[in-house]
Amino acid sequence: MALDFSKLLDQLWKEILNIVTTGAGEFAEAAAADAKTFLNKAKDDLLALTQEYAAGKLSDKEYKHLVLGLKNLAEMEGLKQAGLAQIKIDELKNSILDTIFNTVKSLI
Repeated sequence: MALDFSKLLDQLWKEILNIVTTGAGEFAEAAAADAKTFLNKAKDDLLALTQEYAAGKLSDKEYKHLVLGLKNLAEMEGLKQAGLAQIKIDELKNSILDTIFNTVKSLI
């Protein structure tokens, strides 16, 4: 199956934006900016991983592990500067990465 990566990124962005705007409360604007920065940083790695996954070169477990490995790219500096608790930042990061995995898995 051919995967349109630009459409996938658009869909991911919509879903991620929903997560951060509802999950970050008053920090939603900073969360959205941080999430966009993360998605831009992770785009090339995510493309390579997703292509391998779509081609059957990676199992669900391997793909999820590698997507979760992108967590380091999600620095969330705006949220840190805004004063959001680190545990909440980590929850948002995990939600973003889970959303990426689940969205891609549903399309493949």
